Amino acid sequence: WHTEEFETPADAHFLFGADWGYSVDPSVALRMWVDEAPNGRKRLNIDREVYKIGCEIDYLPALFDSLACGCDAPRPCPNPGLHGQMRQWVSRADSARADTISYMQRHGYPRMEAAVKGPNSVKDGVIFLHGYVIRVHTRCRHAIDEFTHYSYEVDKQTGIVTPILEDKKNHVIDSARY
Repeated sequence: WHTEEFETPADAHFLFGADWGYSVDPSVALRMWVDEAPNGRKRLNIDREVYKIGCEIDYLPALFDSLACGCDAPRPCPNPGLHGQMRQWVSRADSARADTISYMQRHGYPRMEAAVKGPNSVKDGVIFLHGYVIRVHTRCRHAIDEFTHYSYEVDKQTGIVTPILEDKKNHVIDSARY
């Protein structure tokens, strides 16, 4: 993966992912699309993120509405044509909170779906992401932070890296997996 400033093509077929949090973990949404990298491999482009710790459920629609335009709701949006763009596309969200997905569907996100998860879905999702060149826009500071620090656990006694993914700094990455 790498960071870069880039323009979003007007004809991009967007993918949206969301992960839920509240007290210590953030609620996150990403806007992404897939194209071909210069080396011919598939490339996952992450160009927008929203990330908020302590976001009450009734403020989630407004937070996600600001994803594409980058406004700081409730101030007037400088890009009203992009405001609420995520509502128009299918999005995948953390299925562990079916109640939150149901709330979002009833509040203007009818195309939001639960991500399919099961045994080994985290590991399988990370392996899936390894199949892409991942380009993260420089404005997506939380994505940059998580891709920088996401790692496997290290055994405290031996210092050996285990096959267990750490369950921290993974909310942006979870949104990308979905």
